[in-house]
Amino acid sequence: MAKNVVFLGANGFPVHTYAPLLNKIRYDNSVASLFPIDYFKHFTELNSDWNNAVQHTIDKLLLSPSPVTAVGHSAGGALLMCVAGRRPELFEKLIVVDPPMFDLKMRVFISIGKAIPKQLVENVHPLVKGAVRKRDQFSSKTEAGEYFRSRSLFKR
Repeated sequence: MAKNVVFLGANGFPVHTYAPLLNKIRYDNSVASLFPIDYFKHFTELNSDWNNAVQHTIDKLLLSPSPVTAVGHSAGGALLMCVAGRRPELFEKLIVVDPPMFDLKMRVFISIGKAIPKQLVENVHPLVKGAVRKRDQFSSKTEAGEYFRSRSLFKR
């Protein structure tokens, strides 16, 4: 019997970039019924705060057979942890990979950053500048490989 697996990826990485990994997911030696949730769909202009994103994710999970095994990477893992805190009955298992966890000072700093005009933040903060430059489409695997090998994070 196939298990239901929900996957929520990282901020800055559209869910289809995880396709090579997701296509190989097996659960108890059977093919998983996979329900990928695109992180970017949670943060639209109408739905721009964390609490709304948590509720949006709960709403999505209610559409899939419950309970699910959920896998979240980075911000997707943090979001799933918040969802599990509100609705633990939706989960059979929860797997988080590298979730960012922020203390109160960092959360205040992030809130201030959201209040500053987007263009100013994009031009000042180095992490934001890098995230804005991320690409999600390439004309070939060779081009993608060259792009990632040129990034300091992926050089080794």
